Amino acid sequence: MKSTFPWLSAFGCLVVFLTLSGHSHYEMTAASAAPELDDLFKDMIVARGKGFSITRSDLDKAIITAKATRAGQGNPMGPSESAELEGQMLNRMITTAMLLNKASAEQRKKASPEAGRTLAEMQQQHPSLESFERQLMTSGMTLDYLKQQILEQAIVKTVIDDALRNDYLVPDADAREFYQQNLRFFTAPEQVRLRNIYFPLLNPATREPVSSEERDKILREAESVRQKALAGDDFQALVRDHSKDGITKQRGGEVILVRGGQDKALEDAAFALEPEGISPVVFSVNGYHILKCIEKIPSTTQPFSEAAQSIRNQLETEHVELLLPDFLQKLRDESSVEILLP
Repeated sequence: MKSTFPWLSAFGCLVVFLTLSGHSHYEMTAASAAPELDDLFKDMIVARGKGFSITRSDLDKAIITAKATRAGQGNPMGPSESAELEGQMLNRMITTAMLLNKASAEQRKKASPEAGRTLAEMQQQHPSLESFERQLMTSGMTLDYLKQQILEQAIVKTVIDDALRNDYLVPDADAREFYQQNLRFFTAPEQVRLRNIYFPLLNPATREPVSSEERDKILREAESVRQKALAGDDFQALVRDHSKDGITKQRGGEVILVRGGQDKALEDAAFALEPEGISPVVFSVNGYHILKCIEKIPSTTQPFSEAAQSIRNQLETEHVELLLPDFLQKLRDESSVEILLP
């Protein structure tokens, strides 16, 4: 159910920023001062239409930002992606510029609170404003620059919604049919909440597997700790004193496993327990575990009455996506778009 046009979602500007774009600010009027001779190429207009123009430096900045953002996420662009990027970015910038040019003063005002909420959500994912700004710097951005991009994308979404979405009402029968056909998306699997004493089988310094002798020693220690747990020793204290993983200790050993996970041995042992039950020493792909069941959480299905609004939002988005290509092509024709790149 992923949107083809990321600016359609409630936080579309965030998606665009993090995945591909990093749009530059669009020149809505001609430059007020003549460029220096050595900057002529940078300030060449590469695309224009009624009310806007995009320069070479606009496009270059967007491309650099997109590549830096992807690299910062540990997913650098390959050669084939890089080769196609210029055309993709220019088309995306033209689309945004046309929609910004079409926006009324009322639509710009309407978009501002949405942009503010999106920025606040992004900032809340970081421990401090300084940390957030440092991450932006890795993509060659400033906070003011990001604010501008978020606002522009919120305006774009508002213009599209007003043109294609707001007058469309999803029939109740369509929403109910979608719910029945996609029931798995509204069903939470069975879960179990546990405490876990964890004995990893990797050397903490080298991250290499421990020797067979060390592995046997760790297993004997785990068996000894399990006997203490069975004898009634406080399980949280055993986590603190014997678990070899720092994160596990910080959480008091607490973990939630979901039915259908990747580690079948750990899952089978966990779901076999009743509350307060203690598992045998369990071998998983990462090490040895001793589990104590805190709570079993049964599978639940969200009723249609609770899911209805999100379903309608999804179907409205699909409706807009169906109409959007023709809407944008018409707007492109009306804007007399010219692309001046070779």
